[in-house]
Amino acid sequence: MLYSKIVLLALSLSSVIFFGGILFGWASLQLWLIEEGQYVNVCEGHVPKGGCSAQLSQLDMVFNAGSISLSGVTLLVGLYMDYFGEQATAAASGTFVVCGCVLLAFAESDGFDSFIPGYMCLAIGGCFTLLSSFTVSFTIEQKYQAMCVSASSCLFDASAVVFTVFYEVHVAAGTSRRTMFLAWAVLGAVVYLGQIVAWGLVKASQEEGRGEGPAAEEGEELALKDHVQGASKVEIAAEEKGMGEFALGTPAQPVLEVVPTVLPMNERTLKEQLCSYDFVVLSAFASIQMLRANMYICMNDQLLDGLGSHDQAKTFSSIFSFVLPTAPLFIPIIDFSFSRFGIANVLQLCTAVGIVYGGLALVPSMYAQLATFLFFVMFRGYVYSSTGVFIAQVFGLATLGRVTGVANTICAIVGLLQYPAQYVTNSLLGGKVLVLDLLLLGLCVPLLPMVARLKSAWDAQKELDPFIASPHLSPALPPTEEYGAMDMGIISSATYSFRNITPTLKPMSGSRPGSLPGTPEGGTMIL
Repeated sequence: MLYSKIVLLALSLSSVIFFGGILFGWASLQLWLIEEGQYVNVCEGHVPKGGCSAQLSQLDMVFNAGSISLSGVTLLVGLYMDYFGEQATAAASGTFVVCGCVLLAFAESDGFDSFIPGYMCLAIGGCFTLLSSFTVSFTIEQKYQAMCVSASSCLFDASAVVFTVFYEVHVAAGTSRRTMFLAWAVLGAVVYLGQIVAWGLVKASQEEGRGEGPAAEEGEELALKDHVQGASKVEIAAEEKGMGEFALGTPAQPVLEVVPTVLPMNERTLKEQLCSYDFVVLSAFASIQMLRANMYICMNDQLLDGLGSHDQAKTFSSIFSFVLPTAPLFIPIIDFSFSRFGIANVLQLCTAVGIVYGGLALVPSMYAQLATFLFFVMFRGYVYSSTGVFIAQVFGLATLGRVTGVANTICAIVGLLQYPAQYVTNSLLGGKVLVLDLLLLGLCVPLLPMVARLKSAWDAQKELDPFIASPHLSPALPPTEEYGAMDMGIISSATYSFRNITPTLKPMSGSRPGSLPGTPEGGTMIL
């Protein structure tokens, strides 16, 4: 079983780096297409070396169609994944990726013009690929889950370098676009078919491991012991509030099983999850931080132009393009942060790193921007990793695709603000991007208290009963006994049901009438 999980993880990460976010390497592919003379027929008069404006506009439509498809289909992809499962998702990923590569291989602007549908297929296939890689993290030990999600997120970001490699191979060896994309289609077919087979082996091993036996009985005894310990914690809390006491733990006294009537987050319905404070924090954090990241990439050239000569700005822009895909280098640091500090603190750390890069961008020095590049790449790695880990560990596998889809859709809607922001900067502020950077930096301010409030809720809930804490708050507990996070507003009045699992129930003297009824189903106590 371990071997099949390792193979599945390797194939999943390979699919992300090879096919996940390759559409973001559009600059190199666009340069290649201009050299081929694609859409040159729309130009009038002399055609400059870098292409005419009409040609560039036509090529921009190809990239815009792909980027819009990536944002627009996320929710549909999430629904598909939640309802049809991992193997069907891997099959859909491979289908879209292979079709996209084949369409781009045979595309010609003056003949079979399939650039737009081909790029859209690559974008949709990349979305399927990323969400599918998150589900792989649930097949490994929980202590490695954050690292797996972080690796998928960072490799998705780094996959933009694929088209750069394509173009460099073309320049060095004269390899045609058709040959490169057909070879990539074959690679995709092999990788995704391997994933489908590996998922089948993992699921078969998991079903075999669910059999009855001494290990299962021992696990039930441990679970019963944990519930009794949890009940003891509730008894202490009840005594502190003057609500009486009840008997526990001895053969002559009843053994009570503590059942939270407030469902754990990962056991709630999708509607309840989307209405929770946890999701509000997730949406606000992801939307603001991704808007900041996208805006910095868009305005980086203008920022550099204002700090030195055009040639110097061009050199530093090339350095930034080279540094941008290096987020995987920060995976060990990001994984250490999750294992050492927990999700809430990592969100705060991510915001702090974002403030650092935003502050450095305000420094009127070209060479100071080298440090800005470094912190920005780290920031991007933290943003994508923390949102992925948050969704996986707090909301759980059952709604992973749909929660991710809704969150990404909200991010896409908020991301539309970058267009009016660019217009205001260029038209009304005379291209002063430092003003925009300062405004974006200010968006970090409300995130700090929001995340702090969520962390205090998780800490209070963990103190009340560690068996209701989120998985990342009690990593020592087996996955089958971990519960999701509760809402902030519920922490102060958590409701528990006490179910009698012995033949009789005998409350001790001093207990409040009605707090522990002597019925087999028990009653409730409000803390």
